[in-house]
Amino acid sequence: MGLFSVLLVLHISASIAIIGPAFLMPFIRRSARTVGQMQFTLGITTKLAILLKIGGVVLGITGVGLMITTKMGLSQIWLNVSILLSLLMVVKPF
Repeated sequence: MGLFSVLLVLHISASIAIIGPAFLMPFIRRSARTVGQMQFTLGITTKLAILLKIGGVVLGITGVGLMITTKMGLSQIWLNVSILLSLLMVVKPF
């Protein structure tokens, strides 16, 4: 397996790991009915937010690595927009 293949597998895995919890967090938070349940769900979503941030960093690093290995650089507008949105998602607190 070459460098490109390893980076691609890590990049796709990180994107899947980010999308799952990001879609589940609103449903988890809305499921709380009592104060105790709300404290529990906030604890779970706080831990999920940490995983999202780690996945976002991995996604960014592997994305830049893929750009370097394919010699694409920042010439594509969708890459620039994607990097900007990814940085905003990682920096934004949940």
